[in-house]
Amino acid sequence: MNLESIKPVTELTNITSKDISGALLSSETPLLFKGACSHWPIVQKAIQSNEAAAQHLLSHYTGEPINAFYGEPEINGRVFYNQNMDGFNVNAHQIPLQLVIEKLLSCQNDAKAPTVYMGSTNTARWFPTLENEHDFTLASASPLTSVWLGNQSKIAAHFDFPTNLACNLAGKRRFLLFPPEQIENLYVGPLEFAPGGQAISLVDFENPDFNQFPKFAEALEHALIAELSPGDILLLPSMWWHQVEAKTGFNLSYYCPVCGGTRLKPKQASTCC
Repeated sequence: MNLESIKPVTELTNITSKDISGALLSSETPLLFKGACSHWPIVQKAIQSNEAAAQHLLSHYTGEPINAFYGEPEINGRVFYNQNMDGFNVNAHQIPLQLVIEKLLSCQNDAKAPTVYMGSTNTARWFPTLENEHDFTLASASPLTSVWLGNQSKIAAHFDFPTNLACNLAGKRRFLLFPPEQIENLYVGPLEFAPGGQAISLVDFENPDFNQFPKFAEALEHALIAELSPGDILLLPSMWWHQVEAKTGFNLSYYCPVCGGTRLKPKQASTCC
């Protein structure tokens, strides 16, 4: 797939996380706030090293086991169904966070590393003091924030009901985004059975089969792309489809849903839910 032909998300600079206004949050298209959270302590640690970022995260960790996922190197980071479509190509485990971090750091430079990640994990329960370092002043900010940690991975295109702020804390991430109405061109899989609980596109975005999925070419005509470095924040409007690719051996993200940011329309609701 030729990524150079995809239009980039609109970038805004000289805006910090505390300056993201309600007017900006109401945008119907994604926005990329470059460097908006680069002043956060954990981002500053990540700029020093992955090890420093990991230790900073652990300093806020309650010690309760987290849900972690493991996939063999052969899946090449693509979190998806198994060959028979009756299960998934990653295995889930409940383990201490320290073990996940040890594995990530030990293979962060391996060309054929297994896929290892902690799915979105509630901040208040597992990292309660981490919130104190963030300076969101939005009256509409949700307490249901979460942290994601992992290495190179490709999370298939899916949507979130609320508007979401994706804060990139460590590593590099790439988002491919599609408007809600492109659902008919994304070949969405089983609604009740998906790797992350949310229905996903069955198209392999890295090597799309246009014979099997011909309408995906139309979806690409409406796609946007965003490349995130440490300290960047991406606004994901409600119901926008997005594939997320973690590009480096150690990636850390913080997600902040926005209360009142759901914009379900009758046609979308009947199609997506």
